Amino acid sequence: MEEKEKICSKCGKSYDDCQLKIKNFVCDNCLKENLEIGEWTLTQERGYMEKLQLERFNYFLVAFTLITTAGFANNFSNYKSMIFFFGAFLLLMCWIPIFRATKKLNCILKIIYNADNHTITIIENLLRNRGFKHFFVVSHWIGYYIPALCILFLSIIGFLVFFDIMKSC
Repeated sequence: MEEKEKICSKCGKSYDDCQLKIKNFVCDNCLKENLEIGEWTLTQERGYMEKLQLERFNYFLVAFTLITTAGFANNFSNYKSMIFFFGAFLLLMCWIPIFRATKKLNCILKIIYNADNHTITIIENLLRNRGFKHFFVVSHWIGYYIPALCILFLSIIGFLVFFDIMKSC
């Protein structure tokens, strides 16, 4: 039995040429034209990924707060730097799922913003026409910059305590 060549139902390219392989054989370029494939839409996926990213970020901030408090509030001067180093490592491990959720969210948003008929794109175009300019992308701050700064902060405090530069913490 010979396997048939799978063709994108929108643009007619072969399955292997398409970037996104899904059950309806719609490539990445055509997906922006038809965002509702099956029961689950990209809008629902965007909402799910945003919620997932924010929940993970909130737990990350709670962990950062607890580790920072534990590092500064303990009386074990010999092990104080180890608490900060272990905390930085623990936060690094907590950052990996946040990083991954942010990557997925940015991919979904890129597809949605490239669709001319999506509500988010229409609103974005209206804001752009009224002079609104992006200063920073919030998902990048939540997913990349703030966690990196928290880990860097704990690492620097750990080094300062380890080399006795910071003694009175």
